[in-house]
Amino acid sequence: MDRVAVYMLKEKYKRHRGHTLSYLFETKMAPDFPRYDRIWRMEIPENTVLREWVASDLEPWIKDHGQNTIVGLILIVDHTGISKCWYLDREGLVLLPSFYRQETDLLGIGTKGFHIPKKPGTYQARDSLIIDGIVYYLMESERFGSASQMYIVNGEGRFMGLQTSNGFSDPLIEQIRKKKEQYDEEKDILNVMAKGFSSLAKQKGSKKAAKDYPGTKTPGREITGKRASVKIRLNEKRSLLGT
Repeated sequence: MDRVAVYMLKEKYKRHRGHTLSYLFETKMAPDFPRYDRIWRMEIPENTVLREWVASDLEPWIKDHGQNTIVGLILIVDHTGISKCWYLDREGLVLLPSFYRQETDLLGIGTKGFHIPKKPGTYQARDSLIIDGIVYYLMESERFGSASQMYIVNGEGRFMGLQTSNGFSDPLIEQIRKKKEQYDEEKDILNVMAKGFSSLAKQKGSKKAAKDYPGTKTPGREITGKRASVKIRLNEKRSLLGT
């Protein structure tokens, strides 16, 4: 089963609802994920013709909920973890590759002047695809254009160590998923190491405090020797002063 999520402009942008895509770009309201609310989500059979589903299921549902038109709605269709975005325009469905972005994403379709580590020149985003909820971009050399290989970068600007001349092919998607798994494993290892260093630093900090300040003690250890005698003398002085 494929999953379809339907998005509509939020209430505070309602005056822009029901307009064409060209109108939104003209008014500097180009579709951007944070401006939209998800209003419906459902599963549909695989290989469903999207236009037919819109006419037979979505349009009646929208009218039943008080909307006069489906123009301006956005669909995110997920098929086995690969998602594509579509804008419902007056002329039909328009592919919208730049809609779905995370708050931490630095890139978008149209990004130019991007530098990739250890790669010469600058790059621009030519295409994007959502894979398992993460946006990936094909970055094309601004100097050589389509005559050169394109590099794969995620929305946060991280180079995935992959390149292609065939777009988002099935083998490339599989490679991207494997790279993502490797990065997740590395991230988990680094998190464990970071927690270990943090715990060690706290232990060293408490020991240093006990050494520098005789009136303190490390948890689980009794104050003995010279530091203990200092503490005893301090307590005797306090008792004489009545404090």
